[in-house]
Amino acid sequence: MSVLCAVHCAIAPVLLIALPTLGGIWVHPLAHLIIAALVLPVAGFALRGGFRLHRTRWVFAMGCVGIALVLLGAILPYLSGPVDGAAAGACVDQCCPSLVVDEATGTETLHIPPATIVTAIGGAALIAAHLANLRCCSRCRASAAITG
Repeated sequence: MSVLCAVHCAIAPVLLIALPTLGGIWVHPLAHLIIAALVLPVAGFALRGGFRLHRTRWVFAMGCVGIALVLLGAILPYLSGPVDGAAAGACVDQCCPSLVVDEATGTETLHIPPATIVTAIGGAALIAAHLANLRCCSRCRASAAITG
């Protein structure tokens, strides 16, 4: 699921340029909700199973924070105002980084919406929790094999 998220983030700008119609669907906030709906149950299941084995609370807490932030990032565009399903430009402004050109000066600036920042922090928390979960679980399995 995390690979799917990374692919989504990497391909979205290319799709917007090459295939505007498909790109508009790809960066729509609903795509983020669908990806979150796929990722979050898997993350929750892995965290719960790992916690039952190693009982390391900070790992479980980090994963819960990550899940909450990814969910908030997926919902945030809807909280910012109406999301028009037909207007891909509005969706990009609310959930995906974009280049904004100042008409007066011609300068370009990178616009990073709050949903992107929240989702990235949540994803980083999930990655950290996942790695810690794997490490703690392998440590528990190794000590169980030794004591046996």
